Amino acid sequence: MCEYIDMLEARGKEIGENRLAALLEKLYSLGRDEDAKQAVRDKAARARLYEELYIAI
Repeated sequence: MCEYIDMLEARGKEIGENRLAALLEKLYSLGRDEDAKQAVRDKAARARLYEELYIAI
């Protein structure tokens, strides 16, 4: 059971990292460097940017 939970946690972390990478890549490609910095620092800003740029889970 613990192995399964560990696997789920690792998968969730990987999804989150991939989602953040996609957001940062999109922001930098649009020249929105300040928004990228804010996305790293502020969870609410990051959520807003995910929605604005249609970056799904």
